[in-house]
Amino acid sequence: MTKLALSLIATGALTLAMAATAQSTPAANSNAQTNKTQVQRQTPATPSLPAQIKKIQNAPAQQRVELMNQLKERIATMSPDERREAMQQLHTQMRNEAANEHAQDQKMMEKVEEMLTEVQEHKEQMQEHAQEMQQNVHGEMERNEHMNQREAGEQYREQMQGHVENLIPGRMETSNPQGNFNKMEGPMGRH
Repeated sequence: MTKLALSLIATGALTLAMAATAQSTPAANSNAQTNKTQVQRQTPATPSLPAQIKKIQNAPAQQRVELMNQLKERIATMSPDERREAMQQLHTQMRNEAANEHAQDQKMMEKVEEMLTEVQEHKEQMQEHAQEMQQNVHGEMERNEHMNQREAGEQYREQMQGHVENLIPGRMETSNPQGNFNKMEGPMGRH
């Protein structure tokens, strides 16, 4: 839009200069007035200048030249006051579009910042979750280790108890503090 609008502004300025020169003669004045009337009759529902510019921008490359020429002819047939007003409209439109683009850019930046914040929060949550999982796994491993130790202790006790029970019904060998074994027989046993 900017290049096209600048081109139109330059065209408008040149047309103003040419129109000012043409208005210096009375015959040129009547010719310009006749041309203006003819163009107005040919184009009963002429779109606004900004609408015409938008049409040029959206047109395929082949049509742009033709549409540009029509716009130049339209600007050439305008009175100096109409041209000034048209140029002011273009300037206003350009400022508004620039402001809209800036607002859209600002909204886009805010959305990007929101997304980055969400990603960072999600990352932190995932790290916390991973730490919790590590703690849970570590706790589970400790519980399993304690359980294994308890089971090993119980198995050892059971084995020892079974070994002792095997020795009690018949003979039981005991040791004294000096390391000598004594044989015991029966419930009361003999020394």
